[in-house]
Amino acid sequence: MTRRLLCLSFTSDSLMALAMELAEELILQCFMGNASRISPLLASGAAIDHKNSDGWTPLAVAAYSGHVNCVEALLMCGANPVLACKRGRTPLLGACEHGSAECVRVLLEAGANHEQADTNGNTPLSVAMANGHLACAQQIIKWCASSNLSAGNIEQACIALLLRRRDEIRPAPRSGVRPISSLSASSFGKV
Repeated sequence: MTRRLLCLSFTSDSLMALAMELAEELILQCFMGNASRISPLLASGAAIDHKNSDGWTPLAVAAYSGHVNCVEALLMCGANPVLACKRGRTPLLGACEHGSAECVRVLLEAGANHEQADTNGNTPLSVAMANGHLACAQQIIKWCASSNLSAGNIEQACIALLLRRRDEIRPAPRSGVRPISSLSASSFGKV
C-alpha cells in the first residue's frame, strides 16, 4: 500500500486572502455580538486591529453596535482602544454616539482617550451630549473627575469640560438643545 502525501502550497496572495477573510468574519461577529467567536477567529489568524475597506476595526464595530461583551473580549485579547477609523472616529466616540454607557466605561478603563476628536472636531463628550446620551456623558465625567470631587461639583465639572472646547457647545443636531443647557443636578445624581 502506498501513501500519497498531499502537499499544500500556499502563496503569499492566498495567505493574505485567508487573513482578510478571517478579519472580515471577526468584524461580522463583533457586529452581531457573538463574543464567543472572537477567540477562535483570532486563534485562526484574524488580525485583531484589522481595518476593513471602510476603515472599521472589530473593536469599533463592537463599540458602535453596543456589544460590551465583544468590546471586553477584544480588549482582553489586545485590541487597541485608541485606533481610529478613516474619519478619526474611535470606538469610544462610537459608543457615545450610540448610547452604550457600559462600552464607554470599559473603553475608558482600557485606555481610550476621552479627548480624542474625529476629523470634524467632535469629541466623545460632545457626541454623547449632542445625541442626548447622558449616561455616556456621566461615564466620561466620572472618569475625568478627581477622586475628591463631591457630588455637588459634578455639574461644574461637566460645564468645565464642555467649555474647554468651543465646538462642544454648539446646538445638538437632532434636538436643537445646547449640551450645556441640558445639564442639571438631577441628571448627574447617579455618578
